[in-house]
Amino acid sequence: MSLPGKSALKKLWNQFNTSIRASPNQLQNLVKAAATPQGHRVTPPEVKKKEEEFGVRIDRGETLPDGKYALVAQENGKGAHTPNIAKAVVDPKKDDAESIMKQFEETWGKVGK
Repeated sequence: MSLPGKSALKKLWNQFNTSIRASPNQLQNLVKAAATPQGHRVTPPEVKKKEEEFGVRIDRGETLPDGKYALVAQENGKGAHTPNIAKAVVDPKKDDAESIMKQFEETWGKVGK
């Protein structure tokens, strides 16, 4: 499975960025993800309305040897083997929600290629 096209990726970014910023608790879940097991969903909740609203889901990725961990964005509703749209490597001692969102924006559409 491949990534959506450029215009679809831009639309997904706008949808995700707008939705997560309108939900401060969901934005903070990015920072609290260190406690989420690898492979589990961080945000949004697994509720159809929220999944449609956000357009993507953020899953907890691998933990790195230095204590940092990855968060990956995948398009919702595309099955178990959906390519990653974006990735953030989070340093729980330094990163806040804004720095994580900046990493997602910078890697959006470049990770799954």
